[in-house]
Amino acid sequence: APGQPAVAPDAAAQPDAAPLDATSRPEARMVLNELRQNGIVVDFGYELRDHRGPSHQPVFVVVAWATTRDGSRLEGEPAEAPSKKAAQRDAAERLLDRLSEHGLLGRPCVVR
Repeated sequence: APGQPAVAPDAAAQPDAAPLDATSRPEARMVLNELRQNGIVVDFGYELRDHRGPSHQPVFVVVAWATTRDGSRLEGEPAEAPSKKAAQRDAAERLLDRLSEHGLLGRPCVVR
């Protein structure tokens, strides 16, 4: 409506669009790379904590970590997924949440 501020389109109006929640943010691994390039984190990576289940239905448990400028190591909450790539993607999101909790990002925290 005229005079009202523009808002993001409703996900229902675009069936292929992701809902406007955590999944609508830029891809977490890209954000972590930008944080490293900008010197906000010195390094980051992933640690495979567990791999269980039958070969046709594996479960990977991955934790993402980051080293900050002051030398602290922060870890996100463990993420479980049926592939390493998906577990890393989810772990990266959880690490961004942790970095936000520590005031290293300008993004809202997501309570899980």
